[in-house]
This record gives sequence, C-alpha cells and structure tokens, in this order.
Amino acid sequence: MRQAKKADKETFTRLFNSFLKVYKLEEMPVCRKLKISRTTFNRWVAGVSAPHTRGQSAVFNALDELGNTPTKEV
Repeated sequence: MRQAKKADKETFTRLFNSFLKVYKLEEMPVCRKLKISRTTFNRWVAGVSAPHTRGQSAVFNALDELGNTPTKEV
C-alpha cells in the first residue's frame, strides 16, 4: 500500500512539473487558480507532498484551463 501511495505521489510530481514546463506556468498564477499557498506549490514541485488522488484530476484540469488562457492569469 505504501508503495502505491509513493508511486502516486511520484506520478503526480512528474505530471505537475510537466504541465508547468509545457504551459510555461509561473508560481503565483497557479497558486491563485488552485487556491493553494506558495508552500504547497513548492512541496508539489519538489515531490514532498501531493493532493489526494481523488483531487488530482481537478488540479490538472485547472492547469490545462490556465495554460490555455492567453494571459495565463486568473
């Protein structure tokens, strides 16, 4: 069970960082869109923590929406 959670966190971290890179998203617009702190953002980027698996698709949907807005601002 622990390995599954670790794999989920690693997968989330890889995908989260990929979204940031591909869409050229910056920290503050992402934090505002997701309503998370800069600390949480940095923990997600570093792979220290990740949202619950049930909420991860909502995170990626929001990043996709943010990445497809012309100004990348909320």
